[in-house]
Amino acid sequence: MDESTAELQRLGRSGFVGAPIPDEDRLSPVALVYARWWSSGVVDVVTVLGEDEASAYRTSNQDLRRPEDLGDAVVRWRVTGTVIEVTAAVLELSSPPEGGVPISACPADRLAVTHGAGRLWTP
Repeated sequence: MDESTAELQRLGRSGFVGAPIPDEDRLSPVALVYARWWSSGVVDVVTVLGEDEASAYRTSNQDLRRPEDLGDAVVRWRVTGTVIEVTAAVLELSSPPEGGVPISACPADRLAVTHGAGRLWTP
């Protein structure tokens, strides 16, 4: 296993739930998105487009009942870089100042979380 894949697995062990974003034909992922929800309405999001192209941000004022609606969400922190750099940065964040605890959410397709994660940036 390479270091980037190990870092993505570390996200999962830290409370993030991940899912692939498939291409138009739904044959292979074009991105991986990981999210960690906090009970206080804070969300940490990591987006991976390739081994050398990743980003993360923390947003607040998120309505946990409607995660698809960013509404009044405010980006409080963000970083871009490689998978390794971004993963390290987001995992160094402290708990949100408002308090709260990470919320675990199960994806609809549990296998989708890991399917293709190691192949994302290989031809």
